[in-house]
This record gives sequence, C-alpha cells and structure tokens, in this order.
Amino acid sequence: MRIRLLGNIDVVLDGAVLPVPGLRRRALLAALALQRGAVVDKDLLVGIVWNKDAPSTALNTLQSHVSYLRDLLGDRGVIQYRRPGYILDVEGTDTDVELAENLFDQAVRTTQLTDRARDLRAVVDLWRGPALADVAGLPWLEEQADRLEHLHGRAGHALLETRFALGEHAQLMPELEQHLRDNPFDEQMHGNLILGLYRAGRQADALTAYQRLRTTLAEELGIEPSPDLRELVTAILRQDPALLRPPESLELSGPPIPAQLPAPGATFTGRQVDLDRLDTLLATERGSLAIGTIAGTAGVGKTTLALQWAYRVRDQFPDGQLFADLRGYDAGPAVRPVDALTGFLAALGVAGDQIPVDVDQAAALYRTMMAGRRMLILLDNARTADQIRPLLPGEPGSLVLITSRDRLSGLVACEGALPLPLNALTEAEAHQLLTNVLGEARVITESDATAELARACAFLPLALRIAAANLAWQPHRRIDDYLAELRIDRLRMLTIDDDPEQGVAAAFDASYQALTVPARRLFRLLSLVPGLDLTIPAAAALSGIEVADAQVLVGRLASAHLLDQPASGHYAWHDLLRAYAADRSDAEDSEADRVAASRRLYDWYVEAVVGAADLLYPHMLRLSRTASAHIFADRAAALDWLDTERANLVAAVRQATVPEAACVLADALRGYFHLRRRSTDWLVVGESALNAATALDDVRAQAAARHSVGTAYRCLGDSPSALQHYDEGLRLTRLSGWQEAEATALGNLGIVYQAQGRLKAAVGRLTLAIALDRRIGRTAGLANNLGNLAAVYLDQGSLEAAVDCFDEALELNRRSGSRHGQALALTGLAQAYREAGRVDDAIDRFTEAMQYCVEIGDRDGQAIVHIGLGEVARDQGRTADAREHAHAALTLARDGGDPRTEALALNLLASAVSDPHEALRHNTRAHELAERTTVPRSQIQAMLGLATATLRLGDLAQAGAHAERATTLATHCGYRLLEAEARATSARIHLRLGEPQQATG
Repeated sequence: MRIRLLGNIDVVLDGAVLPVPGLRRRALLAALALQRGAVVDKDLLVGIVWNKDAPSTALNTLQSHVSYLRDLLGDRGVIQYRRPGYILDVEGTDTDVELAENLFDQAVRTTQLTDRARDLRAVVDLWRGPALADVAGLPWLEEQADRLEHLHGRAGHALLETRFALGEHAQLMPELEQHLRDNPFDEQMHGNLILGLYRAGRQADALTAYQRLRTTLAEELGIEPSPDLRELVTAILRQDPALLRPPESLELSGPPIPAQLPAPGATFTGRQVDLDRLDTLLATERGSLAIGTIAGTAGVGKTTLALQWAYRVRDQFPDGQLFADLRGYDAGPAVRPVDALTGFLAALGVAGDQIPVDVDQAAALYRTMMAGRRMLILLDNARTADQIRPLLPGEPGSLVLITSRDRLSGLVACEGALPLPLNALTEAEAHQLLTNVLGEARVITESDATAELARACAFLPLALRIAAANLAWQPHRRIDDYLAELRIDRLRMLTIDDDPEQGVAAAFDASYQALTVPARRLFRLLSLVPGLDLTIPAAAALSGIEVADAQVLVGRLASAHLLDQPASGHYAWHDLLRAYAADRSDAEDSEADRVAASRRLYDWYVEAVVGAADLLYPHMLRLSRTASAHIFADRAAALDWLDTERANLVAAVRQATVPEAACVLADALRGYFHLRRRSTDWLVVGESALNAATALDDVRAQAAARHSVGTAYRCLGDSPSALQHYDEGLRLTRLSGWQEAEATALGNLGIVYQAQGRLKAAVGRLTLAIALDRRIGRTAGLANNLGNLAAVYLDQGSLEAAVDCFDEALELNRRSGSRHGQALALTGLAQAYREAGRVDDAIDRFTEAMQYCVEIGDRDGQAIVHIGLGEVARDQGRTADAREHAHAALTLARDGGDPRTEALALNLLASAVSDPHEALRHNTRAHELAERTTVPRSQIQAMLGLATATLRLGDLAQAGAHAERATTLATHCGYRLLEAEARATSARIHLRLGEPQQATG
C-alpha cells in the first residue's frame, strides 16, 4: 500500500487508486503520512486539520475520521492510537514522499551519471501535480507543500545538469531555454546552455548567450558573471578540446547549504512558554516573510533562547541557516549591513569579486540569491531596525529571528515582525539552572540559600550563570558565604575574574552608553526612587523636567529594556539594574544633585497625597493644611491613585530620605488606611513617621504619628498598645499646645476605654473631648466625638441618649459635608433604631450609610453596614439575605485585616446557617479571633455565638458555660444590651434543661 501526497492525496492499494473524500480526512491522512512512524498528538492533529476553525466537537470528529481512514486502508491496525495521539504504522505501507526523498539522497551519493539520471528522473516522475494540491488553505500542510515543491525543483535542476553531463545537450536545449526564462539569474544553467551551444557547433550563439547574460547581470544586479563562466568563455575562444569531452562523473551542483549557527548553550533551562511562542512563527501565513524579534534586557538570555530554538527547528529549513552577530551594543562600532551582507553572499556561493560594495546593490543580490530558498536567518544583537532591513529576504519561505535589547518597534509596525519580549527566568527555572551547574546534592543541602541566590541575581540568566560558575570553581564554599559577599557588592561579585567583559556590569554598560545624555541622567536618578516602580509624572518630578519630556525619556529606557512596564503607566526595574544605576549615580552625580532630586520626588508625593486627602477626608485633622493642587478629577480617581501607589508611598515613608516630607506623607495617609484597613502597611508608615519625627525633634509630628500608630493598633483589636500610644500622644499635644489634636487624643482614649469595657471612663474622656471641641469651635472633631459618645451610650443601653448624640453628629456632618462622618453617624443611628425595634428606620439608615461608604471607599464601614443589614434580615427570618450580607462582610473584613469585624461577620454567618455543625465552626473561629483582640465586647459576642451553636447541637452544659461567662463579662463591663442578650440566652438554656426557676431568676 502506498499513500500518495505528490499531487492530489490518494491511496494505491493492490493496484487500485482509492480517492480520499473530504478535506479534513485528506488533511488527517497527510499529517500522519508525513510523520509516519511517529506519534502525533491529538491536539496537534486538530490544529493541522482545522487550523483556527476547530469546532468544539473536533476531538470526537477526529476519532470518526480515523475510523473512516482505517476502513479505507483495509487494515484497522495501520493507524493506531498511542497516547497522546495517533501513529501511522511503518509496516506494510509507504509514501511517495519518502520514496522521493530516498531516491534523491541516493542520487546525490552515486557517482555514476546514468544511475544518477535514472534516480532523479524517478523522483521528478513521482509528481502528479503540485504536492498536497487538494488540502490548500491549511497552513501546516502548505508549509510542507512548499518544502516538497522545493525538493521537486532541486531534483529537476539536478536532472538537467546530469543529462547535460551525459551529452544530451541537443535534446536539452528547449528545456534549458525554458528553465532560464523562469530563472534568469541561474548562472550554472547559463553555463550549461553556452557549453551546449558550443558543442552543437554554434560558437557564435554561445558567445551571444554569454553576452546577453552579462548585460542582464550588469543592468539588474550590477555584477559581472562568475569566474567559472568567464573561464568557460575564455576556453571557448581558445577552442579548448576538453570542452567537447563530457565528464565521467559529476558532483551535483546547486546552491551551497550554509550551517552557520553557533553552538547552543549547554545549561539552557526552561523557557517552554517562550519556545512555544517562537513556534508560532512556523505557522506564518503563506505569502509573508516570518520575522520574530526577541527583545529583553542585557543578560536575560536572548541569544541562548534564539539558538536553542533555532537548533530545534533547523531541519524545517532545508537550504540552511545564516547567522550574524551585529554587535549593536559592543563598545566598538556595530556591524554595518553591507558587511553582514558580504558574509551572507559568500556563504551563498557568490565569489568575493562579485559581491557589490554598495549596500543597496548587495541587498538586491542577496534577495535574488535567497529567492526560492527556505532558510533560517538569525540576526543577533541588533540595535536598530535600519540595521536589519537590508538583511531581510524579499520572498516568503524563510524565517528571520532577531535578538535585541531594543523593542525594534519599527520592524513590528512596518515589516509585521512578531514581538517576543523576554523576561527573567521563573523561580523554578532559576533553581534548575543553578542545579544544572552546581549539582543536585549541593543545591539540596543549601536549598534556602539557593533560593535566596536566585532572588539576589534577579532571576537573570547571565547573573545566575556567573554566580554558579564562581561557586562551581569553589566546591567547598558555602552558598550562604557567597551570598553574604554578594549582598555587599552585587556587581563586583557577578563578574568572572578571568573574563571581566562577560560580567553583569559590563553587559549593562553597553545599554547605558547607548542612551542619550538626558536618558542616562534619568536612569541614574531612578536609583533614588524608594518604591518598586514609578509613573511618568513621578519621573518628571524626580528629574525636574516637564512631563512630556519625561515620557520620551522613560519610553526610551523601556524600549532599551532598562525599565519594565508591569502595568499601564507604571515602570519598574530589577535589583541588579537598580544597583547598577546607583553605581553610575555615585560616579557621575554630585551629592547635591541627588539630594535635590529626592526632595523633588518627595514634594511631588506630598502634593499628590495631600490632594487626595483633601478630596477623600477633608475634615480629618492633619499636620498640613496647606492648599493642594487639583491633581485628581474626583474622589474615585484619588482613591484609585492611592490604591495603586500604596506600596511606593509606604516605601517612601519607611525610607524617609526627606524626613519632613515623610512625616507629612504618613499623616496624610492615615485617613486612607482608616478607609482601606491595610493594617500592616499602616503600622510600618506610622512607626517610620514616629522615628523621623523624633529625629527631627518635631513634637507635633510625633503627636500625629502616635495618633496614627495608636489607631492602627486599635483597629487590630490591640487595646493595650493603642492606649500606650494615645496616652503619649495626649501628652505631646498638650506639650505643643495643639488643642485640636488634644481633643482628638481624648476622644481616641474614650474609644479604647469603650473597647476595654471601661464605659464610665470612656464617657469621661469623650465628654472632655466634646467640651474642648465646642470651646475651640472645631465642628469635625465635635461630630466625631459625639458619635463615639453615642456608641458608648448604646452599649450602656441608653438608647434615647445615643439617638440624640447620633442625631447631633449627623446634623453637624451634613452641614460640613463630611461623607465619612455622615456614614458613621447613620450607621450608629441604624444600630440604635434596630435595638429600639424601629426596623424600617434602621434599614433606611443602613442603606443611606452604605451609599456613603461605597462612595468614599470605606471598606470597614461597608462591612459593618452589611453586618447590620444581615442582623435585621436574620431577625426577620430572611436567612438567605443574612448569609449574603455575612459573606460580603467577611470578604471585606479579611481584605482589610480587621479581626474584630471578621469575628462579627462569622457570628452573623453562624446564626444564619441551617447546619449546626457549620455554625459551630464559624462561631469557634470568631471566638479565636476575639480572644486575640483583647476586646471584651468582641469576646462577649463570640461567647454568645458559641452558646447558641452548642445549644443547637444539644450540648446544654457547654452552652450554659459559654452563656454564663458572657453574662459575667457583660455585667462587669456595663454592656447592658449584651448583658440582656446573654441573660436571654441563659434563660433558653435553663428552659431546655427543665429549670424554669433559673430561667426567670
């Protein structure tokens, strides 16, 4: 049985020709036949057979087509399933493609002209039309068809040469003339024509044919005929008798097959995603030249990846591979396009004296020589698109792969190149690279140090290889010891002692020196940025230039891969580039310039954060009350900016390069942290500001920092720590005469006393705060402290007093326009109304409060309102709604890291689920969180939740114990509402125990 692909696809079985109906079936048979003897993955077959149009049922349809082909071939064992795909068995079947390839190889090897002519004629005769003619439109098969047609052309060319050598020049004249009309620059065949005419006694026609070729080459390509042709004409003019004797043997002529790829790296690791992306180049549509540009920072492994992939696919390019290192970033001059063309033309068989010195003429000749060829061209270390363009073939079929530190966007835009950005290795890939060099035993022994080494090298392949090489020559040295030195001076340690030009710093030098002077300056100043990334406005502030100019410079740095762009509008760099920038700044910038740059950046951060604060929480007491610029369009834009820049702002305060600005920044961020509850960052910012303020001996700034840190601890439920900072903050406000802050400090102490269950002390502090606010006329502080006093009254069960205070706080906040204040007052009112049984009023207030919380981005406020609405829904029997509110509150609380609110949400969820075991899990977790907070109110609520859960499970003794502890603590602290709830729970338990007297006692 033979499967025929050189023409329409069919099968010859027992002398009968069997057509294969259906495009997909023909494509499937061709794909298997072209890879006969190999397992072809099902997913790959789907891609070949359907390209991008695969239906959702493609795999099932593929199985159906396989079944059909098995029946057609008459032997169901011919196509076998082997995980993960199918294989066409090699026994009892062959293909005309394999026969053609084998015959051509045999013809190339034989020295007998008659045998060679016979084999080549057999190859040519196997074609019944264009290869794979009836599966047009499927890219993979079209690529295979191109390859087969190229083989057909080579066989025909070789057959003409062989027949001519056998003396068949007279019979060949018509074929030669037709061939030359189709291939006017085929000098080898022109030589055969000229020699054939001479042997036929037509010397004048032979010389005319030569002159005609010479004129064509001069006019079209600007070159002379080859030395071999010129020698042939000289021999004709001498009437050399040797010209009349055909050769006894002939080596097949044809274009040379260059193989210029350097050896790939021995320690190549990973990069599977990048290799897969490169594979997409092989599927480039017919009619276009495949171009790929691998771009990335120095040392990221561009050349290594390109060579590794090139070696994997080189067999798909039968006419060979060309390689040129364009040296775009070397210290010396880059390779000129004409120099690269000279090397390529020589490799393609053009004699040195025939290679033009003009770049345009050389490029034209190069495109001519590349016509009809399928080659892989690797252009390494390119710097500009103009360096590349003359080296691009003029016809489709070949593939050009380029590596560069620049994006070469012009090639992408104008030539349709596929951009392939290359990033650092993944953590796993970096670990494997170190393992490959250092050995598995050493890496396992110091696994933590190995992971840290990879991070210290920024997962950059060049840095990893240098570090590994240095360690490999010192097998007894601990990786930890090497790391200790590396942390001191990364750039020095990432250098090869006997080859310093291969070090990380040397690689960065080339990219740095290629920049303009302004771009170099900005790059150096980037080392002063305290955060992980920056925006273009921040870069403009840092360098003291206009935003438009900064955009150009930042774009240039990003294009040169000295900056990455991890998100829209944000630019970052890895630690090795930061170290290199710092090294260059130390060498080239004065201390005064660096200080001025840092101050400009901090001033810009202050202006932006204060501007956001003025929009989001304008009534909050802050250190700086200077008018801010209108940077943000609205509150949403301000909050979004703070969310995005949070890590950079935290880093700026922590580093405190400009301590005065750091103090103002930290204080202006307090309201943001109160809204978003990023407690870890809040503490870092507050404590860093306290250190900076102490170093400055700025008493007000110290008071503000104490206030911020105390509030962060309070939100975490750590009342003792909060109290310590608030007490010291109160002392500092009185020392500095800052009365507005004194009132705030008194109010904060009242809040902590309330949390500790010291309700009388809380009322005392809050009453003092309110009196001071009234005396100095600070409306915002008065409203806030009234709301806090109302919350204490609510805990004490004084509902009427609580409502009065909440009402006054709400009215004051409405007058001042404080959305945050209104949200707090409305939430408090809603809670008071719920306790008073005014459910509809409670829902209205909760709903209005939620609108404000969402508008200002107050996540903890949203969580508290969800809990309130959920409790109302639960009380009304709407348990599904209660669960929905509980889940929403739980998500918000966990996102903000507030254990008190999370515990409240868990208790609500437990009370709204039907499964008592699930309820107990939620209550147990709530109790664990409450115990961590040292807040009695949270602990009481958690114990009540446990009492209810264990009661539902029938564990009356345990339920009673929980209820008793809750009652005792609530009574001691004076939480009258919670005490009432605890006593009601105890009563239910006593009734279940059959103890009615205790239930009413």
